[in-house]
Amino acid sequence: MNITLKIAGITVLFVLIIVSGIWLAKAGKPYDATQFNIHKILSLVAVVLTGVIAYGLYKAAGNPQLVLVLMIIAALLFLILLVSGGLMNTDTTAHQLLQLVHRISSGLAVILSVLVFYLLLKS
Repeated sequence: MNITLKIAGITVLFVLIIVSGIWLAKAGKPYDATQFNIHKILSLVAVVLTGVIAYGLYKAAGNPQLVLVLMIIAALLFLILLVSGGLMNTDTTAHQLLQLVHRISSGLAVILSVLVFYLLLKS
């Protein structure tokens, strides 16, 4: 499959994740189970596909060290997103802190992912 099509698919998934996240936030707590699970499944699919495609490009690019470091940081940010998102659905007093962590790590994960793909496709 063409790399442009793969990246377009990932982009669509990330847009759907953002839209479903806003949908969840607007609906308020407690989160509707269906909406929450749609957001969670979209997120997991996007992260797995992004990782698989980025790893394939990484191997083909000759394993640049900077990209490896950025990929590890992005993976950690995605892990923080999964954990903070899951914890936001529980009855916790730290909901606002978790929401802030979730929002900041979302932006950073997307920016790093774009940077990783840019560097991999440039080489």
